[in-house]
Amino acid sequence: MAETVAWQQCSCDVNACITSDSDIHVFVAALKGNTDVVKQLLDKETDANANRIYDDATKLYIAAFDGDTEVVKLLLDNNADVNARRTDIGATPLYVAAQNKHTEVVKLLLDNNADVNARRTDIGATPLYVAAENGHTEVVKLLLDNNADVNASCTDDGATPLYTASFSGYTELVKLLLDNNADVNASCTVDGVTITPLLLAAENGHTELVKLLLDNNVDVNASCTDNGATSLYIAAYNGHKEVVKLLLDNKADAGIRSYDGEKPIDVARRNKHFDVVQFLQ
Repeated sequence: MAETVAWQQCSCDVNACITSDSDIHVFVAALKGNTDVVKQLLDKETDANANRIYDDATKLYIAAFDGDTEVVKLLLDNNADVNARRTDIGATPLYVAAQNKHTEVVKLLLDNNADVNARRTDIGATPLYVAAENGHTEVVKLLLDNNADVNASCTDDGATPLYTASFSGYTELVKLLLDNNADVNASCTVDGVTITPLLLAAENGHTELVKLLLDNNVDVNASCTDNGATSLYIAAYNGHKEVVKLLLDNKADAGIRSYDGEKPIDVARRNKHFDVVQFLQ
């Protein structure tokens, strides 16, 4: 390929080339799968930790982003810093590998002492959080097996891995987190509004997820802090009949009013969800 020839014929300082914005991608992305050329460059005393100018992403970070296991291994064998961060958001190679579901790269990084709980410096998200956010169950399991903090929350809104998995309705993943002692009632605060995983699941009509949370002793009557709506109120509002029935069967209080003074039956009637009204009478 043209990029390979360019590297083999390059007569300038190799480290200077690699620290440019484009050539660091040539090193990793354009040479993807061409480990012989990568070895040649490293044998020329190329700095394995050379970084990209605008965010200081290292070659290891970019290889982890691409999921190129062989290049990651080569870089680690040449003393690449496994925990080197980007300077803009503070993400590590492990974070980006977890984000992109590169399970083998995640395992390789962990085997080389990557910090399993390294947070982004802007929002405080961990590798476990981003894996849960994207529904990567196998990556989540691998991180948990390596002592990831199951309840580590983002610093901007307090969201936990369980919260973000509940937001997207990833029932299997939520079960995995709960089996590893995730806090079932951990809440998230967005624009001053505090919301729990159960409120999210009820709003979106995720019946199986609601059941799973209830089976794990979630607070069935927890309410949103802005309007006082409970999970039962929200499910009734949206006409989620099966969720309403499930909540009632688990002792949800149908008499709790929102801050506007409405009970779940009132909002169900107002929205013409008459099948839900029958459950609530």
